[in-house]
Amino acid sequence: KRKAKIGPARVSLERKQRYYHDSKGIVINTEIITRGVPYEKNFVLEDQWIIEETEGDIDLLKGKISNSRTTETETSPSVRVEVRFRVQFIKSTMNLVKKVIL
Repeated sequence: KRKAKIGPARVSLERKQRYYHDSKGIVINTEIITRGVPYEKNFVLEDQWIIEETEGDIDLLKGKISNSRTTETETSPSVRVEVRFRVQFIKSTMNLVKKVIL
């Protein structure tokens, strides 16, 4: 259940994604534009996924994955995933309205 009694229960979204990559990893930027909500033209939602290969090998539980048939351990490549999210206000918006949106 939604807490705020403002706006519709369902909304349409437009999602625009851009990505770039280099030798270190990939970055995926997403801009989400809402349709049919109060003050929809005042803000956009943004998220960013940063996926990078880490230096060296780490295991799931302190660095090494146990092989069930032997006592040897295997190392595997690993990645670091960082996810960022923000509400970007693109027009002047009253603080009271910002609190409802956030």
